[in-house]
Amino acid sequence: MIPFSADRPAGRPWVTYCLLLLLLALHGVFIVSKVPPDSVFLGSGVVPARLSSIESWRLVGFFGQVVPLFTYSWCHDGWLHLLGNLWWLALFGMGVELHVGTARYIGCWLLLGLMAGIAHVIANAHSVMPLVGASGCVVGLMGMYQRLFPHGKVRVLIPFAMPFVLRIRAIYFVVFWVLFQFGLAMYPTAHGEPVAWWAHLGGLVCGLILGQVFHETAPELDSSQMGGGTRKAID
Repeated sequence: MIPFSADRPAGRPWVTYCLLLLLLALHGVFIVSKVPPDSVFLGSGVVPARLSSIESWRLVGFFGQVVPLFTYSWCHDGWLHLLGNLWWLALFGMGVELHVGTARYIGCWLLLGLMAGIAHVIANAHSVMPLVGASGCVVGLMGMYQRLFPHGKVRVLIPFAMPFVLRIRAIYFVVFWVLFQFGLAMYPTAHGEPVAWWAHLGGLVCGLILGQVFHETAPELDSSQMGGGTRKAID
């Protein structure tokens, strides 16, 4: 089940556009600079063992320990990792931004990344493997989208022998995604690295909560204000 568009309000989500370009540019600079990936990931990524060590807090200090919780989401381990997150950001971030507004959207992005990182640290306290990537943020945006637009529809491609397209409610897609993640969490990736399931879950839970809060303070847009079948999450 491959999502490729989602209902959203009409408008121009400029912050999402900027995030897409910035994430792409940062990865491009990273590739061109030829900086050893390990040095970048260890310096900018979230290393649970470091954050859960009292001695590390004493040596590095509060600032040095907290900063990676905000920088790890800007680093990606390869183009496939990056492009997958860009796709998710475009798919769900645009509608969320247009609904909650620019300032709240930026705050939500930072908070989603923070909570995803903390969830990963709590679940993997002794791991020395750095966490990188914006997956927790974009999954959180998916959760926000579902709560902000309970009746919003996501168009998905079913890649069977004869592919076909379905338009399903966001809640059904979220349930499918959670079940799929449980499956991924049971097996290592091709590189032998476990999926950062708890970072994803932390982002999702935070997103659902934020979406519910903002949904209660701003009424859902009706069908006449939504993109429906003509407006796409990816222009």
